[in-house]
Amino acid sequence: MWLYDSDGKTLVSASYDTIVLWEVGTEKFTEIETPVNLQCVAIHPYGSLLASGQTEGVFLWHAMTGEEIARLEGHVHKVTCLAFSPDGKILASGGGTTDHKVILWNITTTEVITTLTGHTEAVRCVAFSPDGNTLVSGSWDGTALVWNIADFQK
Repeated sequence: MWLYDSDGKTLVSASYDTIVLWEVGTEKFTEIETPVNLQCVAIHPYGSLLASGQTEGVFLWHAMTGEEIARLEGHVHKVTCLAFSPDGKILASGGGTTDHKVILWNITTTEVITTLTGHTEAVRCVAFSPDGNTLVSGSWDGTALVWNIADFQK
């Protein structure tokens, strides 16, 4: 998988157990070794933080040093998709084949804001609206669910 940070200066690639941050236009890169079975990666809107979804949960990484910052536990099995809210305050994670839920995480405290249920199969994608007020989740069950994020803000 590949993705750019918001300013286009860093390209992120990921494989089975490694995340690589490539500095665009140079030969510089940072390599982050993760637990095996890496499923997905998301980069914080301000580029300072990465999230990875794996069988062991959600991991937060310092984007410059590759240091593990936190491990977020709440899914029963692998995490299949991730998305940061546009303001970077919330991370949404989707669960796999034995865990059909979406969890919203407070990035500052690393605590669960809420758990969203409604899918009957693996959650395959999550995406925030540009204003951050809405989250859409899609599943292998053929459904797309729309969530009003303001309902869960404290």
